[in-house]
Amino acid sequence: IQGEDNATRISDLSDFINSDRKHLGDKIIIIMPNQFLVSDLFHKLILNDEISQDYHILAESITGSLNRIRRRIYETEKVIVILRERSFTGDNQTEISVLLYNLPFQSPGETKIQAKYHYLKKTKDQTELFDDILLPQMIQRIKNVINFISNNYANEKLYILDKRLYTKYYTKEILDQLEPMVEINILN
Repeated sequence: IQGEDNATRISDLSDFINSDRKHLGDKIIIIMPNQFLVSDLFHKLILNDEISQDYHILAESITGSLNRIRRRIYETEKVIVILRERSFTGDNQTEISVLLYNLPFQSPGETKIQAKYHYLKKTKDQTELFDDILLPQMIQRIKNVINFISNNYANEKLYILDKRLYTKYYTKEILDQLEPMVEINILN
């Protein structure tokens, strides 16, 4: 997804879903970083006639409670579910495609991150907040998502829709750590 701002990225995500529906399959889960983006994407997909006619679109806290949405995943043949990252859980019977909207970096301003950074800075000569804390934690979070999908779903597909995955200096490190776990295809 190429856009820099959320409106452009959501529009690009909608276009991606619309053009790749056959490859994504019947059940798609989209993981968004927060409820505002869940709402924005939901409204964008509902307004796309082709997607909304082809799929039943469910969004956390918009179309029902999380439990109701989980139930409706099984009751509905073709469905797109939009969830916040913290709400993502599964089962091992359903075939799904998971779209991860952002690389799951934690905020550098979080108290735990700052505490860890200040501790490491005291104990280590060269400590970089991003390279020593945020990047390894983000990679571990992606590994956790991959493990969760592998353990809880059949025929899973994971799409990471963040251009930083292939445009930043840390691309090689991410790919080197993830390639043993999952086949990686970079989409433009």
